[in-house]
Amino acid sequence: MSNALVVFGICYVAVMAGVILVPYLRRRADLLTSWNLFLLGAINFVGIGAIYTGQAKRHLGFFDDDDRLRFLVGAIVFHIALFATYYLWKYPRRAAGRRFRKWPPVGGMTMVLMIIFCGGLSTLMLFPINVQVVGQLSWMAAPCAAVMLLVYVLWAGCAIRPTRSCLWGSCSASFTRCSSR
Repeated sequence: MSNALVVFGICYVAVMAGVILVPYLRRRADLLTSWNLFLLGAINFVGIGAIYTGQAKRHLGFFDDDDRLRFLVGAIVFHIALFATYYLWKYPRRAAGRRFRKWPPVGGMTMVLMIIFCGGLSTLMLFPINVQVVGQLSWMAAPCAAVMLLVYVLWAGCAIRPTRSCLWGSCSASFTRCSSR
């Protein structure tokens, strides 16, 4: 069954590389998309992992042929469902097109919500969280949120008091609302 893992890994790498490269070479899709990066990771962790596991002399655990067959069938069924969902089911794309491709109006309430959100996220560094994933994510996101908090505060100040804020230097030439007043 180890030979079947090697053959499956080689076929998997070839098929997934074709799924990535054929639309790009036909000029129907970009090369760097989130879908292609997901498939590239799947090539690494499923295809190349199957090849290495099939060629390994020593294994960390005892897996019989039934376990390997379950892996092969599970990987095939998962990817058939994944491709069917991605290419045939159009509702997620339509929903994302209606919701995520539109910016909210830049007004007072949007600015207030963003300032509150970024302020709350940036204060997470003051209170270290000892939960594994949440702690690391808060330490990575908090400095970026602090910078965005400063940007939103200065942008809101520029929209409210354009003369003092623009003279102070918080608005650059890209903010036409301030420079036009």
